[in-house]
Amino acid sequence: EVGNVAAFLASPMASAMTGNVVYVDNGLHAMGVGVDSPVFSNAGNPKSEGI
Repeated sequence: EVGNVAAFLASPMASAMTGNVVYVDNGLHAMGVGVDSPVFSNAGNPKSEGI
């Protein structure tokens, strides 16, 4: 996924992109996945760990 973005940014097709943020996160940013999503179940929860 990162390689595809790098290849695009190095190509002439990206010549009009200036000052943009390109998210490489398997589409999670575009889908609006919340922090309580099962996707983040292995990330650890500070509240449950007593932090």
